[in-house]
Amino acid sequence: MVAEKRGLIIAIGDYPSEGLWPKISSVNDIPHIKSAFNSIGFIDDHIMIIKDSQATKAGILKAFQKLMDDSQPGDLVFIHYSGHGQQTVDANGDEIDGLDEAIVPFNSPLNYDDLHYRGENLITDDEISDITFRLREKIGTEGQLLLIMDSCHSGSGTRGSGRSRGTDKVMAPDNYKPKSGSSEPNMGVTIDDDNVAPMASFFGASSRELNYETLDDQINPVGSLSYAFASVISKMKNTFSYSELYERIKLKMKSIAPNQNPQWEGPSDGYFLGGQATKEMVLYSVKSISDKKVIVSVGTLSEVYEGSVIELYSIDQIKVIGTGEVTASYLTSCEVTMDGTIVVEQDELIKVKVIERVAAPISCQVSAELSELGNWAEIVEEVIIEPYIKSVETNAEIFITSEDDVIKLKDKQGTILYQKPYRESRLKGYNFQIKKIILSYMQGGYMRDFESESQNLFVEFDMVEVDCNDKGIEKKSIHDNSISVGSCIKIKAKNTGTKPAYFSVIDIQPNNVINLVIPAVSLGYTASEYYLEPGEEFETNYSIEIGEPYGAEVMKLIATNEPLDLANIMSTNGSLSRGIDRSHPFENLFSATFQNNTRGAKVKKPNVEEVGTTTKYFNIIK
Repeated sequence: MVAEKRGLIIAIGDYPSEGLWPKISSVNDIPHIKSAFNSIGFIDDHIMIIKDSQATKAGILKAFQKLMDDSQPGDLVFIHYSGHGQQTVDANGDEIDGLDEAIVPFNSPLNYDDLHYRGENLITDDEISDITFRLREKIGTEGQLLLIMDSCHSGSGTRGSGRSRGTDKVMAPDNYKPKSGSSEPNMGVTIDDDNVAPMASFFGASSRELNYETLDDQINPVGSLSYAFASVISKMKNTFSYSELYERIKLKMKSIAPNQNPQWEGPSDGYFLGGQATKEMVLYSVKSISDKKVIVSVGTLSEVYEGSVIELYSIDQIKVIGTGEVTASYLTSCEVTMDGTIVVEQDELIKVKVIERVAAPISCQVSAELSELGNWAEIVEEVIIEPYIKSVETNAEIFITSEDDVIKLKDKQGTILYQKPYRESRLKGYNFQIKKIILSYMQGGYMRDFESESQNLFVEFDMVEVDCNDKGIEKKSIHDNSISVGSCIKIKAKNTGTKPAYFSVIDIQPNNVINLVIPAVSLGYTASEYYLEPGEEFETNYSIEIGEPYGAEVMKLIATNEPLDLANIMSTNGSLSRGIDRSHPFENLFSATFQNNTRGAKVKKPNVEEVGTTTKYFNIIK
């Protein structure tokens, strides 16, 4: 019997009002997760979906049982849950803190009631551990199980203005006191056993944190882990180890949810779905053809945006039968306007190849209640009609509020980016300042998320803490660690690619302000001096002092096939000294992030022969 790929998606967002759970956008995660698994060979008939009122405790347990009944030895299986999470009293004493983690079915109310409800409809980590262990027994050692939990299990460790999936309200009597200590999420993770299928589990946040929603590129609210996972898988060309998959998910979440820490458990040397989830992301399916209009089964989830150029390819005739431009792009599909009328023979198999990609649109999601802004309303209204701003009600990147005639711009972690008292004589100045703050934040967020994976242009680097008075005394590598303000670092780099490379390094602060670290223009260095042959190494002969603000910092190395003029672009707010026709594609992209007319602008995405990136992140603390 041939092993199959099977999946179960559970999504609960429209909880009944009498249960007092706030409604969340879990159902929006379904197309992301489904499309991601479709792209690696999971067919719709083998992906079971239950949502909202279907997903009671009984409904979820029934779906688990059906998945177990259908599964056979050797199958590759995934389970994805999007919904609320809650902690409850530890039933068997196996938790250090005396609390079980649980998922919240549709029919589980928020509050404990000693007479009417004590959490009977929750599904605890112990129950899921038992279910997943039996499923692992069924699919055997040749199979593999993947568990993805986009909910929070507890916690109030993350402050934010976004919509969270879970609560810090424990399902327990008011006088219940948890034990001292803490536990990390272990839902579904069991003791290793050589006689069952290996299993990997991914969680949206640690057990001490809430798990916040974000917005996808269609401005739909989605789970941050679901969005990060689907984005990584949809772009995957070759199989990843689970540890590499986790690093990529964590990197994506540092961009969309910087104060949230995803977790994972699993075989450190295991490969994603047994290494069988490989693909060649070259040809895409055609949904329909009508004269010059073609609908294609690929969209923004696979980084195909308006302005991209495609070729229509006949598999039967083995030739290109036309080219066109993407004129509208959605999550998993796009509309293409062809250069000429397309005639296709009956039953002829047509596929699509993307031959030129454009960069993702540059925009910022802003939430502002004009009716509550008083004297600031007219000023803010002039700001949010700018083409690069998308006005949203929830899960924004920037929130604009007013209190006692003081305007505040905050990010979704609650960090104040700007605040000023109202002065009628400075109205135009305020308008300019607010736009400048939003543009800067938008630019930093965009560059946080920019990645280009190149095997040829690949320069690894590390940030090493050093003694500020003697940079020769090294302390530790700070990647994925914390470092205090006033400390000093130096940068080491090595060209591990196959081609010579120039390199630049930008630093993106927690408030998304960008600094150019390499080349060190203030010390007299130029971009052409930062050049490495394959195998060659580099180390700064100066140190860099860490300053405020506090929070999640990113350093990104950009390796290119020619030196970049980033210093001039930054000093002139986006001007290209060499002109757009002679500038490097990354310079064009970087320049575009300074502009305020980004909607409708077409900027070619640099390809992997032109740029490769390496990203590191760390936390700045007091």
